[in-house]
Amino acid sequence: MTKPTAPKRDARRRAARTGSQSALWMRLLALALVTLAFVLPRWFELDRMVTPDEPIWLARSANFYQALSARDWPSTYQYAHPGVPVMWAGAIGYFLAARDYADTTGMQVTQRQNYIASVLEAQGYDPLAVLVATRQVLIVVAAITFAIAFWFALRLLGLPEVVLGFLLIALGPFGIGLGKLLHVDAMAALFFLLAMVTMLVYCHRGRSRWILLICAVASALAILTRAQTAVLIPIFGVLLLLSLIAKLRKPIQPRRRLLMDGFVWPMLVWGAAMLATALILWPALATAPRAVISGMFSFAETAAIAGHERVIYFDGELFTGDPGYRFYPVAFLWRVTPATLAGLVLAVALVVLGRRWGVARAQRQIVLGLLIGASGYTLLMTLAAKKFDRYLMPALPLAALAAGWGILVAARLIGKRLPGPTVAYSLLAGILAVGVQLDGIAQTGPYYLSYYSPLMGGTVDAPESMMVGWGEGFDQVADYLNAQPNSDEIVVSTEAWRTPLAYFLDGNARFAAFVDDPGGLFRWASSDYYLLSITPLSRNGVWPDLLALVSEKTPVLTVALNGLDYAYLYDIRDDPIPAYLETGDTGMVDLIGMGRLVASGRNQEDSIVRGATVREVLYFDQLDPGWEGTVGIRMRVRDAAGTVVFESDGPLTLQEPVRHGLWWTELPIEIPADTVPGTLRVEMQLYDLETGELLPAFSNGLGERMGSWLTASTFYIFETNLDLNEAEQSAP
Repeated sequence: MTKPTAPKRDARRRAARTGSQSALWMRLLALALVTLAFVLPRWFELDRMVTPDEPIWLARSANFYQALSARDWPSTYQYAHPGVPVMWAGAIGYFLAARDYADTTGMQVTQRQNYIASVLEAQGYDPLAVLVATRQVLIVVAAITFAIAFWFALRLLGLPEVVLGFLLIALGPFGIGLGKLLHVDAMAALFFLLAMVTMLVYCHRGRSRWILLICAVASALAILTRAQTAVLIPIFGVLLLLSLIAKLRKPIQPRRRLLMDGFVWPMLVWGAAMLATALILWPALATAPRAVISGMFSFAETAAIAGHERVIYFDGELFTGDPGYRFYPVAFLWRVTPATLAGLVLAVALVVLGRRWGVARAQRQIVLGLLIGASGYTLLMTLAAKKFDRYLMPALPLAALAAGWGILVAARLIGKRLPGPTVAYSLLAGILAVGVQLDGIAQTGPYYLSYYSPLMGGTVDAPESMMVGWGEGFDQVADYLNAQPNSDEIVVSTEAWRTPLAYFLDGNARFAAFVDDPGGLFRWASSDYYLLSITPLSRNGVWPDLLALVSEKTPVLTVALNGLDYAYLYDIRDDPIPAYLETGDTGMVDLIGMGRLVASGRNQEDSIVRGATVREVLYFDQLDPGWEGTVGIRMRVRDAAGTVVFESDGPLTLQEPVRHGLWWTELPIEIPADTVPGTLRVEMQLYDLETGELLPAFSNGLGERMGSWLTASTFYIFETNLDLNEAEQSAP
């Protein structure tokens, strides 16, 4: 093998010290290549999936937009994440796709129960189209951030290593899936990446004040997106101290002066610039700092100690709270591609042992900095009780960049010991790594969140260890239902999230929970289809008797992704009341002289604020011959103090069965605008129209005589729609 000439050796050494020395046109071409690779898989098919959290962020963006329009600065605080850059992008999306929203609405709306979709539809906007517009703006912001990070990374490592590292980032299926959403995780990861890259440039490539300021802006954006990225503060301190070690050992000036100039002042300037950025971008922080800081600390405390409010499935077990320290290492192995994992292992080995193999010390220090950033963030998240795999996202781009370096440096070292040109081995390694990423994309698109590493068993084996599913494939379920006759009248029930399905469905998506109580029976009676999703299955959220029932049925549709069945759709319209509901404590009432009152309840889509109209639905069966025209119904609604706030009286008429052979009626209840907020009880009497006497009512199955007023349902009335933010989504 021909030894490199002295100029070539000097160029390599200089590149190791100062980063890429490639020609400007090559760097610009590489920038265009990686940016295109980043944008293309994220930009297309943005209307194929909606996650449960996105309607919440769509509402927060709407409120942010309205607050900016009205100069209501304190209301730019919407949540403790705090997600400010995401809401800025969302507000721009509203300006482009629903410009009149702020003026037309003129108020803040609740973030819960997908209320924002109703508001948008009332104004003539398609909620999915508005969501897509906000996603597109966020992708543009993400692409710009990605491109800037790439450009600064060229000052750290060689062009091939940076290109491969950023291609691993751009083409990671999990990152693509999160990057297509109106959510904080992907943006937090990119801001975190930019902050870390500029931080390392500042520490290792000359302490430019401009670089420090850019790093401060990027760090502020990261923290404003996801507060946990504040781990950048101790990480920056560690990196500054590491860069000073050599100088402190052999100081050419007093150590105190070195520490002041090399550590204290950079931290102070960086911190001040971060604070200034936050105050400029987040008006609520400047105008209502106490409320903002209090809310963020309260959320952080809850996340750190209590964990998620719902059950978490991990590694074959159900957890209420913290699933343990193993969660993120295992989640990392499931979510990264084999190429990124292999490159990361090589990078760690080269950082630790690279000195004996001739790997430049400057590059090893830089990659060590990337690893410190990734591991520091992961450690912080591990200490918190609330854990989801997507929370790990800010660590993944740093790991991928280190992996790209590890793959090419290892290939170059191996190539020196094998016949043929060294560059051929590096090129082959890079092509194989990119090929692995592309294979993951091809297998999972457009549902990229369904990617799980084949090294761990792939998507098929993922449910044994991970909680799988976040709304993937629900558009296929909606396509099937929308093709049915009278699709706008179809009701589909599921224990999974209803809002992702509702964005595609012509009909109504409702909560299932067909348990053996009055609410469960009402939900069954009002449902045409049942959607069984993999997520509540893994969370043990499906009633066992219902599982046994559907196991004997054939689904009309199965949604399979990457070899795993994500959802089963069952047609239950012609099914009678299940035996376990017939015999359970479901509250059915035998009415002498008429038939059986099977179920009663409030429709899911009803608002529960003062001034609303609630539709009470009653279901009957086993009707006596000749009852028609002989029965009247009185209804009243009482508040928590027992005061009657609504009354109605009139003949009872029933509609012919459309599902389960049940006769039904729908009775409107108008809630006065001055109703005292609280729990309201709907009561009714059925009586003989001719004599006025009440129909004798007995508890079905038990035979106990019922009181004069039968309780139909209860529900909670809020003062305004904003009060719903504090309420959990309730089943109908």
